[in-house]
Amino acid sequence: MKWHTLGIFWTAVFTATKLKSPGPSYGGGKNEACCTENTTRDVHHTAMYGFSLDFCEEQTGQKMRDVCKKHFHRDLCFYECEPNIGPWVVKVKRKLSKERFFEAPLCESDCNTWWQDCRFEYAYTVRS
Repeated sequence: MKWHTLGIFWTAVFTATKLKSPGPSYGGGKNEACCTENTTRDVHHTAMYGFSLDFCEEQTGQKMRDVCKKHFHRDLCFYECEPNIGPWVVKVKRKLSKERFFEAPLCESDCNTWWQDCRFEYAYTVRS
């Protein structure tokens, strides 16, 4: 079942309001995506939501390796662009968004690969 046929549109900050062909950066193999071209570009070249993957470089002297970054980019593309996430979208009261994913299924193999590729990396954020 495709969620967009139910009239459910995910309202992430950078998401388009209608389905489009995915940009070249969204490598999910999808025929449709809910992203603008700007979003697919920004996933790879800006600090979306104010978070840089190289934030810890100042503290550690190390940039995050590309093999690890690809998992964060893929996750952000999924968050912003996945056209079939509708059944797992729930309403919430947050400053950043009015919706979030809840109990979306994850593949164990994806989690294991992410862990293997990122287990020696540093990432943190400053609480405001």
